[in-house]
Amino acid sequence: MKSAAFFLLLLVLLSGVTDAQDYQRYSRSAIRLGLISGVNIGGEEATRKYAEYTPHPFGMFGMDYFVANRFALSGSLYAGTLSANFSGRAQFPEFAQYIISRYETKYYGAMLGTAYALPPFLGITMLGRLHLGGMMHHTRVNGDNGFDNRISKGAMLFGFGGAIDYHFNEALSMTFAADLLLSNSDYIDGLRSGEANDALALITVGLNFQLQPGEEEPVRARAYAARSRETDGGESDRAERSAPAAEYQPTERMNRTESRSTFTAQPAASSAETERAADVDADENAEESGEEVRGRPGRPAAAPDGSGLALRTEAPPEQITESVDLENLPLTLYTQLLLTPLRRLRDLEERPDLFTLKVWQTGGDEMQLKSYVEILRDGKAIYQGNADLLLDGPRDAFTADEFLDLPELLLRNQGDALLPRGNYVVRISTVAWDQELSSLAQGKFLNIDLRPIFGAQADDAREVIITRAVDVAAEGSEELLVNFFRAGRSAAEREAESGSKRANRMREPLPLAPIGTVGARRDALLADEVQHSFTEALKLQNLAGSSGRAENLNVVVSEVYFPLDAEQLTAEARSTLDNVARHLNQHPEQFAEIRGYANDIGDETYNEMLAGKRADRVLEYLVRQRMHAYRLSISEVEPEDMVSGPGQDPRLGRRVEIVLKNRGM
Repeated sequence: MKSAAFFLLLLVLLSGVTDAQDYQRYSRSAIRLGLISGVNIGGEEATRKYAEYTPHPFGMFGMDYFVANRFALSGSLYAGTLSANFSGRAQFPEFAQYIISRYETKYYGAMLGTAYALPPFLGITMLGRLHLGGMMHHTRVNGDNGFDNRISKGAMLFGFGGAIDYHFNEALSMTFAADLLLSNSDYIDGLRSGEANDALALITVGLNFQLQPGEEEPVRARAYAARSRETDGGESDRAERSAPAAEYQPTERMNRTESRSTFTAQPAASSAETERAADVDADENAEESGEEVRGRPGRPAAAPDGSGLALRTEAPPEQITESVDLENLPLTLYTQLLLTPLRRLRDLEERPDLFTLKVWQTGGDEMQLKSYVEILRDGKAIYQGNADLLLDGPRDAFTADEFLDLPELLLRNQGDALLPRGNYVVRISTVAWDQELSSLAQGKFLNIDLRPIFGAQADDAREVIITRAVDVAAEGSEELLVNFFRAGRSAAEREAESGSKRANRMREPLPLAPIGTVGARRDALLADEVQHSFTEALKLQNLAGSSGRAENLNVVVSEVYFPLDAEQLTAEARSTLDNVARHLNQHPEQFAEIRGYANDIGDETYNEMLAGKRADRVLEYLVRQRMHAYRLSISEVEPEDMVSGPGQDPRLGRRVEIVLKNRGM
């Protein structure tokens, strides 16, 4: 008994120095067989009282079936012997007239039980076990004067023990175990003394054979790139075999209802360090102007080395991000993508947190997520893939190495090379299929150098863009487009929050003023929006003009919106253009470029024609407001620039932009 206690203590000590091993050996549905042999070192009553403990052979055949991760039901068949020779005078009440010299017992039986496997270490796994079963024993007792008595009885067994598994490979392991089995019988040794029931103390060693591995470990994340079709071109064609271009819905005229699945579009964001730094700058400017800045979607942020810009995303509602009790809320899934501009794709391998996907869920249950990932440069896909993510709590954050197949991304796009100048968009659509939930996160960053445009004032210009602009994009090889007009995106957010996306509303233009705001109140609100845009645009142009090249800076100062499949100006559009004309007449050195857009819903040729007609209507109206025609121009928009982002309010695509340009006059 002391030896068994010592062995159990040794198991406990060893369990503290073990290391990770194959999850599937002890996961749900795993099955294994064991062939065990060893010794019973004593515990029967007669041996304990009248003879030295001696080892007796024991053998067992068992099976474990894991009904849950690390928890198994076990069954076994066993057999063994007990025997002892008594020296001196040994008498028992039941055979008082005889001197007993020897007994010999043969037993066999079956047991059921449970086993629990602790986390493995160093290839060693410790298990705790409980047993319940029965036995049949046949005992022969011998004494002086030819005494020979035979007994056959049954008994119940119950006990506990522990084991250590050492794995040679995926299918074979060795087991060392110690178990103590108590019985309800005082006859296992055939000699009843009346002091205590008999017991078996077992030390065993054996082999386990893995018949069936269990379920795979629910990994936190696993990413796969979409493989492009192989060609016969060999290595020389590898650079050309990029991911297939993104597929967009065909659609303004063919699908007049424009009813597509809607998410809240989430432009990109900086990493945690950059976001905190940008928030400080934004808050300081907000205090000076009295304007709320923090948390505004689409707010650009600078890269740590100042080489690019990233658009910050809108976080989920505060009820989700700040609540500690999400389990009692309706089941919902939220995602947010935070980006930091890159110089090289290899940066993601060294700092995967530069791209971070934050995930929130209500309800508290574990979620198996599937994320579909796409990276585009200037509208063309450079990576497509998907990732399996495990959300085992109310919130978590996944980095680029978890939702991107980085080796494939770097191989396809020359990861060590400097990224070309351009606009980079990352889209991640995350789906919980079992719960029928989905969420879209979209991010954008620019790989640009502001110094050619702003010269020594590049840092000041960056601060203005970070704290004031609602969007920014690289255009061509040298130009930069900055958008200061807030009303359009604010209107789309307001409409989304109010749920006003019925089919009849989708046919109407996006209302810049809140519903119910009419007349002088509406005109005053639109005047304030245009005033804000012109003020910020002139501030940025002054920075470019002082030491850079202002002609390469384009600034959106206003947008007007149109009904579905229409080119007529609404009353709200005319009021907006009246304010644009007034400001342009006050600054005769400024020129305006008019850009017409149509939705990517319908025939492409028709949409291009409709976009041009909308631009013509705006130019004609501005000329009627005493604008000189030579200061106005129409710029054609490429079809790929008319593509709506996933989840974007389709009414945002039916617009005309007025872009301020300084030609150095």
